[in-house]
Amino acid sequence: MLVSQVKHIKSVYTTTIGGGGSDPFAPQGAAETRKATLTLLMSDRSDRPRKQGIENRIRAALENLPGVHSKVGLGGSGEKYVLVLTGEDPVALQTAALAVGKDLRTIPGLGSVVSTASLIRPEIAVRPDFARAADLGVTSTAIGDTLRIATLGDYDLALPKLNLSQRQVPIVVKLDDAARKDLSVLERLTVPGSKGPVMLGQVASLEIAGGPAVIDRYDRSRNVNFEIELSGLPLGDVTAAAQKLPAIVNLPPGVKVVEVDDAEVMGELFASFGLAMLTGVLCILLCIYIVLVLLFKDFLHPVTILAALPLALGGAFVGLLVRKRVSRCRR
Repeated sequence: MLVSQVKHIKSVYTTTIGGGGSDPFAPQGAAETRKATLTLLMSDRSDRPRKQGIENRIRAALENLPGVHSKVGLGGSGEKYVLVLTGEDPVALQTAALAVGKDLRTIPGLGSVVSTASLIRPEIAVRPDFARAADLGVTSTAIGDTLRIATLGDYDLALPKLNLSQRQVPIVVKLDDAARKDLSVLERLTVPGSKGPVMLGQVASLEIAGGPAVIDRYDRSRNVNFEIELSGLPLGDVTAAAQKLPAIVNLPPGVKVVEVDDAEVMGELFASFGLAMLTGVLCILLCIYIVLVLLFKDFLHPVTILAALPLALGGAFVGLLVRKRVSRCRR
C-alpha cells in the first residue's frame, strides 16, 4: 500500500468502506460506496517530526493515483477552507465550478482540492414526449411511478405484507438487476393512461446520461462546495488569494461566492471588531464633547475644537516622521 511506505507510518489501523464523512469518530451520514476512510497509526510523537510534514508526504504518495481524490487529516477548524458557489442555473454553476477548481489548484502550498461538482454518476434519463403523452392520457406522475416501482419498489406503506406469527415482512417486487440496465426492457414497461395501458417507449425516450446523485442547496439555491486543505497556510492568506483568481473575479451572471465555515466566522469577527472600534471612538468623542460643554458652557464652541482633531492626525504623523529622520541623522 502506498500509504504504508511513507516514513513514520507504522500501519493502517482501520479501513472503512462506504463512510459518509472524513472523520471516523464523527456520526456517519448516508453510506457512500465510492468513499473510503483510512485511519493511520504513526510512530511515537518523540520519534517523528511534526504531523504537517508527514501529511505532505502522504499527499505526495497519493498524488499520482489515477481516478482518486484524496484528503488528508480530519478537516477540523483551521485545517481547511470551504468555498461555496451558489446559483440557480445548473449549467452556469457547473461551468464556473470547473473553472474555479482548476484555478484553485494553481495556488502554491495548498493540499487537495475536493469539489462536489465532480461527483457525477451515470443515470438513465427519461425524456417524455409531452404531445404524444397528452394524446394517450399519460401523465408524468404515472411515468415516474412506473419506473420507481420497477427499479426500486413501491413505498413501504403501499407494499403488501406477509403476515407471520410475530411480525410482518414487506414484499418488494421489482425488476432484476440486469433488466434494470437494459433500456429495451424498460421501454416495454406499461404505463396507465386514460385510453388504456401504453408502453413507456411510446411516450418517452430513454438514454444513458450522467448527473449529480444529490442536489445540494444553500439558502434554497444550488451550490457547489470546495473543500481545500490549508496544509499549514493561514486562512486569511488563502482566502485573499482565492478571491483574486480569474475564475472567481469573472464569475458568470447568477453565480456568486458565499463564505461559510471558518472563513465566514473570520469575516464576521473582523466586521464586529471594526464596528466595536468605531463605536469606541464615537463614545470617546461624545464624552469629550460633554466635558467641553461643561467647561465652556456652550454647545457650539466645543464643536469647533473637535473639528480640529482630524487635522491634528496629519500633524502628528508628520511630527513622528521628522522625529524618526532626526534620530537616524544623529546615529
